[in-house]
Amino acid sequence: MRVGLIRGGRRLLNVANFGGESANYLEHLYQVYRQSPEQLQPSWKKYFELLDQDKNYTLEAIARERPGLASTQPGAGVGGNASTSQAVSILDQLGQGNVNTDVLRLSELAAAYRTFGHLLTSLDPLELPRKPPFHKAQVPNIHERLSPESFGFSASSLAASIPKLDIPGYIGSSSTIGECIEKYKKAYCGSIGFEFSHIPSPEVQNFFISKIEDDDFLKFSRDEHLQFFKGVYNGVRWEKFCIKAFPTIKRFGLDGLEGMLVLFDVFEESASKFGVKKFMMAMAHRGRLNVLANVMNKPLHDIFAEFRGKNWFVSPLFRSGDVKYHFGHVTKKGDLELELLHNPSHLQYVHPVLAGKVCANQFELGPDGKSQVVPIVVHGDAAFSGEGIVYETLQMGYIPGYSIGGTIHIIANNQIGFTASPEEGSSCRYPTDVAKMMESPIIHVNSTSIEAIAFAGRLAFEYRAKFHKDIYINVVGFRRFGHNELDMPKFTNAEMYSKVDKTADILDTYRKHLLKNNLLDEETIVATEKQLEKRFEEALQKSTQVKEIDFLKVPKKWEKMYQGFSHDSPYGALNGEEKHVETGLPYDVLLRHAKMTSEIPSHIQPHTSIKRIFETRVKAANGSPEIDYGFAEIIAYSTLASEGFQIRLSGQDSRRGTFSHRHAFVQCQKSFEYHNVFKNHENADRIAVYNSLLNEMAALGFEYGYALQSPSILTIWEAQFGDFANIAQVIADEFVVSGETKWDQQNGVVMFLPHGYDGQGPDHSSARIERYLQLSSEREDFEGLWDMSDDKISRLVNVSIVNCTTADNLFHVLRRQVHRDYRKPLIAITGKRMLKFRGCFCSLSDLQTGTKFKRYIPDKEAENVHTLLLCSGQVYYDLLEKRDTTGVKGFAIARVEELTPFPFKEVIQDLGRYKNLKAIKWCQEEPMNAGPWSFVVPRMQAIFKRIGRTFDMKYVGRVPCAAPSVGDSRLHNLELAKYLNEAFDL
Repeated sequence: MRVGLIRGGRRLLNVANFGGESANYLEHLYQVYRQSPEQLQPSWKKYFELLDQDKNYTLEAIARERPGLASTQPGAGVGGNASTSQAVSILDQLGQGNVNTDVLRLSELAAAYRTFGHLLTSLDPLELPRKPPFHKAQVPNIHERLSPESFGFSASSLAASIPKLDIPGYIGSSSTIGECIEKYKKAYCGSIGFEFSHIPSPEVQNFFISKIEDDDFLKFSRDEHLQFFKGVYNGVRWEKFCIKAFPTIKRFGLDGLEGMLVLFDVFEESASKFGVKKFMMAMAHRGRLNVLANVMNKPLHDIFAEFRGKNWFVSPLFRSGDVKYHFGHVTKKGDLELELLHNPSHLQYVHPVLAGKVCANQFELGPDGKSQVVPIVVHGDAAFSGEGIVYETLQMGYIPGYSIGGTIHIIANNQIGFTASPEEGSSCRYPTDVAKMMESPIIHVNSTSIEAIAFAGRLAFEYRAKFHKDIYINVVGFRRFGHNELDMPKFTNAEMYSKVDKTADILDTYRKHLLKNNLLDEETIVATEKQLEKRFEEALQKSTQVKEIDFLKVPKKWEKMYQGFSHDSPYGALNGEEKHVETGLPYDVLLRHAKMTSEIPSHIQPHTSIKRIFETRVKAANGSPEIDYGFAEIIAYSTLASEGFQIRLSGQDSRRGTFSHRHAFVQCQKSFEYHNVFKNHENADRIAVYNSLLNEMAALGFEYGYALQSPSILTIWEAQFGDFANIAQVIADEFVVSGETKWDQQNGVVMFLPHGYDGQGPDHSSARIERYLQLSSEREDFEGLWDMSDDKISRLVNVSIVNCTTADNLFHVLRRQVHRDYRKPLIAITGKRMLKFRGCFCSLSDLQTGTKFKRYIPDKEAENVHTLLLCSGQVYYDLLEKRDTTGVKGFAIARVEELTPFPFKEVIQDLGRYKNLKAIKWCQEEPMNAGPWSFVVPRMQAIFKRIGRTFDMKYVGRVPCAAPSVGDSRLHNLELAKYLNEAFDL
């Protein structure tokens, strides 16, 4: 019968989000009907009688059942999308005889406007044809479907009064039916539209209804209109002034969408009301200079100086700088701080970076952080529709470890993507349709309706503050020029631009609107314009005096990280003495952390295999040389947290570890609860290990952003397999390896990339080390570096890439990462086989004070060596086993643990030990066109030249291959045997 009830309920209400609340309510009433029908209201009794007869329960049936109610002839019965609770409340009133069916029909009409009113809005300032390619085809008969006649109202019935009811979401005051309908039209079908009916929460729906249908809808004070006018004036005049002053220089202006700036005025005004301390923002290049000038308060003379080519410090050897419309800025406005992140041209990819930095900032502020820091993202319409990173980042929104309490999204919708029409750029009606998957509300607004924009901003800000969820403002405007100011859009979009040519700028139309409606007087407007205009000319003159200085201000918490740098030398300059980084610790400290993290409480019953792992850890904590990679990591994190650092590790399956090696969380096999190995740490809240969603691009971007917040955070992103890290290549290229050289933005993010050829096929073998090595900025000839210390060279090179073959080396490199007085990204190639290989294990004594990260590990034997086998990573253990089992003599095996910066001093020192050396071979498990081979060869040749010895470097490894590895394990073993024989001349 429950299925029948639900079907009947849908016939009764025709509600799209008809769900559990109404089903349970109907089921309860049905049980009453079956047992004591006399206790039911007559209307419900009649409903169940009709349901039993498989008939529809229409308004006519209600009226017939309740004598005295006006009989009606509705065109479509009861329909629409009102919330279930509201519909049930009205039915209760109807059943008691307090209201007539006009109320129910009006409620359904209101629900229809709330759901479909946005389809009748006037959003397009160009008034382009409402058909492809400019817009999706209109919904058939939408005007008729929202007409009063469709809901059974005649012209004469519109004058009838309706009572005021105390029902959430219902009409707010006593009015006539006609007045109510006009109110709905104004609220939902004007220059602003709303989509919130897809959200199943009655609380959210009623929030929007109460705000939109309020009597003060779109009403603002004189002072507010003056503030809006200033924002519009500054936005429009900025673009026009730049055209005049720099007519041949690209700026990717906001022309056609300047009204969007009013949103930021509203946000700033709302911040103090809701206790917000900081806005953190991201946006693409479109309109960025305008926002920097008029929202971020970046000095205009600095921006104009950049137009003149006076970029901040640039050196071809160390700093590349970036184009002016990629830079970010930080500013203070009273108690409110605003930060705009640096951004590459790769649209949308800064979004997860912003989310990560916001998350870290909120963590610093404590429990109220999500309320105090508000993220704001400005998207382009075409990019938001087209880029997959959008979905990835949105999907993070409410996942533990990634939630940031909601983002305010602004779509700068110029209705074109370079030359592509909306029809070519999206399958959806709106670019915001993807947001519906997250049940986010959406506000659509015409960019020329300033009051509507202001209302949208105020509503969005309050929604985010109240519900801590995402909300979208789709500002529909146009692009007055081409993709940039030097582009000719009429080549491909002549019809649109014939409309653009005839469209006045928003400043003119808004000025006329204010005067016509007596919102501001002409004297005030003229005085305001005069006051604002002079700042542009003054800044332009001042810009001629600007020297080539660093416009980018280093955040206070990062200042120490820049003390070793100067901009006076050819290399970007390095000052100060060589600094030794102590990564080892006293034995008693190590012992305490090893014991604390290896003990499982007695009430936790782990899986037997996990129990054995922790029994081994207990033995290691008591001095046994059985510390594997996973335990070395755990001890490193624990010790760093005690020193005040924050540790965040995330990735797919990272709590356990893809290869079941970490076990930061242990599940009880009886109670199913989890034990956190850091639970008893004095700073347990500063160590977080998260399983990420199945994602690489947004996940890495998030962690890069998290690491931007403070140099005191060790932030690690772990790929499930290193092979899958190529999905995150944009983040690696545009942020991780180049963020410092483009934006002077240090970052210490760590990437764990599992790697190793074990016969698992082309997609589970290689982290593609060669790609990351190619991204290193290190000179292959070491020109100018020979006499520099390792520390200074490390400051110069953009990234560190390591391939640790011992657990203690991993421990030390992780601690080195945050104990240096500068930050560089660390790419750690983690050999899969080595994670549990006993030959890689260490003891606590290997982590003691005085021990450190070994960039190069030479062979212990140097006598009678004629051939040196150089390698990196787990292939070392294959070579070692082959040498030991065959008993060959005269071969030394050395390991390069840090590939870049290359350990040339250590290699030179090692070569000096071999008096009878005849040959040097580079051995790797990767194909010849992959792995470190191509990176190492020129560096070794530079070393040979430096020491005055000649060697013919030989390659040992797999033959070139388009795929990283073979897919057949038998063939894999044949390849392995072949190159091991070649290594030892067998």
